[in-house]
Amino acid sequence: MSLVSPVDAPVVFVCGMIAAVIYRRWLASRNEDWFLFLGILVVGVFWVSLLVGTVGNLPVRGILPVVTTKSVLLAVFFPLAYPFWFWTGAWAIFLLFGRRPEQGGVYWLYRIEDRTEDYEPSWES
Repeated sequence: MSLVSPVDAPVVFVCGMIAAVIYRRWLASRNEDWFLFLGILVVGVFWVSLLVGTVGNLPVRGILPVVTTKSVLLAVFFPLAYPFWFWTGAWAIFLLFGRRPEQGGVYWLYRIEDRTEDYEPSWES
């Protein structure tokens, strides 16, 4: 018997969107590996929560509804899809606003004023 929450995927999707905004705004200029660290942190928290809830039979997710299932396939493959949902949420934000400060994304087409940072070509550095 295992615990599976039907709102885990949308919550991980939204966490991916929030992590993408945090990465683009504050962390992208420091190091490109910060996004990987944020992804591992968010997905790891959900996996540890799932593991503690399954082993200890504890409702560790707080207000999120938890469904007990006897399907082994659902119990295994649903949590394995958490990295996919995280990356899909982040990809949506990166598509709209760009991955780095010098990229504009799709939203750049609809701006009147260009607010992207200047791009330094590699041959000048």
